[in-house]
Amino acid sequence: MQCKSSRVVMLGAPGSGKGTQGAILASALGVPHVASSDLLRQHAEREQGDGADPRARMARGELVDDEAVIDLVLKRLGQPDARPGFVLDGFPRNTTQAAALDRWLTETGTPLAVALLEVPRQKLLDRLAARAAKEQRHDDDPQTRLHRLDVYESEAQPLVAHYTRQGALRRVDADDDVDTVAERVRSAVCDEPSA
Repeated sequence: MQCKSSRVVMLGAPGSGKGTQGAILASALGVPHVASSDLLRQHAEREQGDGADPRARMARGELVDDEAVIDLVLKRLGQPDARPGFVLDGFPRNTTQAAALDRWLTETGTPLAVALLEVPRQKLLDRLAARAAKEQRHDDDPQTRLHRLDVYESEAQPLVAHYTRQGALRRVDADDDVDTVAERVRSAVCDEPSA
């Protein structure tokens, strides 16, 4: 599949399907799907020396400051398999991270497309509740899910404004089945009209 840009950022609230859609798009483009959560988990496991659960360390905020995240992600994007392109999931999370990515892209001279997956808030809460039940996340209660959405919304607004100003943002209705949303993402990112 040919696209105007093979460098894509997936934005979306928890439960919007950005991980699933990011993986589908990356496969279609033939580029790596780079999830910042995976990079952080791998880094925590490498750095683990005290026997602590890396996910617990990350939950306490360790290893997730902007500088560490930027360093991990940009190193990953500099690897040979990512030179033709990539689909980023979970990065950037704020305008500091977005500015670092902008600088890196300017140095490499490559355009960026940003797909914002939009799902009504109640549908997001329903999806998160279903996922918590399926994965037996006992610590993922309704209040926690509401808080996660609130945090996302406060972080996302400046990012949406940033990428809107750049003309890179593509809004995608993600309130549908996986295949339909995948086609919408592909169409939005590749600047092709929907069928």
